[in-house]
Amino acid sequence: MRSSGEKRGRLTPPPRTPLAVRDPLLLWRSLAAASVILNLLLQMEPSPVIRLNRAVAVAMQNGPAAGVALIDAINKEGELANYQWVHSTKADLYRRLGRIPEALESYGKALEMSQLGHL
Repeated sequence: MRSSGEKRGRLTPPPRTPLAVRDPLLLWRSLAAASVILNLLLQMEPSPVIRLNRAVAVAMQNGPAAGVALIDAINKEGELANYQWVHSTKADLYRRLGRIPEALESYGKALEMSQLGHL
């Protein structure tokens, strides 16, 4: 009798296991596809929010420093200065880099924006 995770002589993780565990390349391929889609969207509709989403995909593929650099470029334009998701995203990337003082500052800005209703 085969276990629930066994298929045709090959052991595989049970079905409830996250896809990224069952297929480690799936997450990378999904992020690569997301980057391509976001690049196409940017060509059709240049938007700082789409650029922020692209920064997240880039950070997940190339590391948090790459994402921070893209978010810094977005912040220079000033359109999303009161957009809490810019600050919370940057805070998480700083946290991943071990830059805790900058992370705390960005988390504080995100919290302030959320309390002021700037979603």
